Amino acid sequence: MGHEEGRPRDETALKAALSLVPFVGGALATVFGDEMDRRRERARETASVVAESVDAGELVSRLEEDQRLAALFAQAVESGARTTLREKRRAMADAVSRAVLDTARVDEGQLIIAALSDLDVPHLRELEAFRRRADAAEPDRQDAAARMIETSTSGMISPIEAALMRHGCIWSTSLSVLGGSTTHWGVTGFGRALLDELQGDDSGAA
Repeated sequence: MGHEEGRPRDETALKAALSLVPFVGGALATVFGDEMDRRRERARETASVVAESVDAGELVSRLEEDQRLAALFAQAVESGARTTLREKRRAMADAVSRAVLDTARVDEGQLIIAALSDLDVPHLRELEAFRRRADAAEPDRQDAAARMIETSTSGMISPIEAALMRHGCIWSTSLSVLGGSTTHWGVTGFGRALLDELQGDDSGAA
């Protein structure tokens, strides 16, 4: 079977369409094909991390028996294929592995994979910056998730902050003051656990 024959039909059709673009079609089709090859390899890598963490027989049995686990596994592999960050692929695979070994952690896995599927380098960089600033501002507060930083703001939040809030990674509360408002920001327990996941430490996972 030839190389092209082994590709999904829709991918071959897209390559054919790209090749029709005047002057650069052949080059674009090649770039597209190379990226699809990389995505397949990233998907294989994500699945392999899960397979290395769980007994093969148990993994297949659990995925066949539990549709939620199967869906979680599929979501991790699909999202892993799209991200170029190896840390994200490993973290998503680890979340699946924990859910396979303990079904009580399926919900946790869904939250982790949903967040990592949506958040990319700019979001994670901002989340880490929030954590460092909050920890530096209130290092003695025992409840790390309650540590906060104070900023003067117009009340508008950036798209990055909105995405972090949507996934429950940061929290904020605003107080009206003369001439503007003061906003307190903090990183939630889930946001801190997510950063720990990416750094290879799941001891803080919820």
